[in-house]
Amino acid sequence: VFDGRDCVYCGEITEAALTLDATGECVDLAAQGGSNALADDPLDSAYSSQTAAAIVAAEFTRRSAYLAVDADQSAVFPNVPAATFSPFFDGRTLEDILHELCDLLGDYAWGVWNHPTHRDAMGIPTWQLAVHPRDTSTVSWRAQLADVASWQIAPAATRAYNGVTLHYLDATNGPGAVTVTDSRLNGDLSQGSAPFRFRRFRRDMSSRMLTTAQATALANQYLASFKNVSNIIQVRLTAVRTGQGTPIPLARVRADTNIAIPELLTRAAGFAVPPAMLPGTNIFYIRQATYDEQSSKIPMLTLLLDQVADFAAADLTRLGWS
Repeated sequence: VFDGRDCVYCGEITEAALTLDATGECVDLAAQGGSNALADDPLDSAYSSQTAAAIVAAEFTRRSAYLAVDADQSAVFPNVPAATFSPFFDGRTLEDILHELCDLLGDYAWGVWNHPTHRDAMGIPTWQLAVHPRDTSTVSWRAQLADVASWQIAPAATRAYNGVTLHYLDATNGPGAVTVTDSRLNGDLSQGSAPFRFRRFRRDMSSRMLTTAQATALANQYLASFKNVSNIIQVRLTAVRTGQGTPIPLARVRADTNIAIPELLTRAAGFAVPPAMLPGTNIFYIRQATYDEQSSKIPMLTLLLDQVADFAAADLTRLGWS
């Protein structure tokens, strides 16, 4: 889908229904984004002491003849994580494997987006896989209060945990468990100076080959995400700007980036005057972006903003394996 010279959406058509109604004939199209191409070919594989980047590269190579994703992997783990893993995959797609690796590394995100420079023979952007630590501080977009058509701020108290227990499988020592707690709790786990009473988050990763150090690092990442009550914000915008303040079409904004909306801070946190730009206060991570354009209506961009790491996708993927 092009808006002028901008490719605002590129996906695979999954349904094309010829429809007749009171307004006449039309074709209703249903499509899925580029990540759908990673869910087509479940294969078996096993690795010993390999980095996440090496595992992804090997899985790409196995599917290189038919994978509908650009071969450019410059956006795959650009931070080059050094941790090594020894997973075995029983009938897993690339999508499954990416969920697994991001979960093992901690607060990572992956997606398939239009390549910034590569085009096919028709001039349409190719799809590029991106996998990286979740960035919650870089400002990609800005909006002012005048751009906001509506908003909703809801404290996510159900995700507030100040203790994390993680079960794992060590290749040498067998099953193990590690527990970390918020230092603001008292020694007997009474509330102390913590913002809420003791609540434990238990994560079963007993099918994963992890060392004690890796499991402890993961548990601490989860604790950092959950030990303070956070807000889930939904905002609908009629206009948006780049991080430098230049107005742009709404359709260019995508998820896995951050937007600065300074005026929302006073409502989210009760401050009289917005302080400096801070993640979770006036810089918000975009979990989901939905662009809606209809005839006779003002185009609208709906953003779901959430700072907390999302482990639900990986959990749902594992449920599908069992």
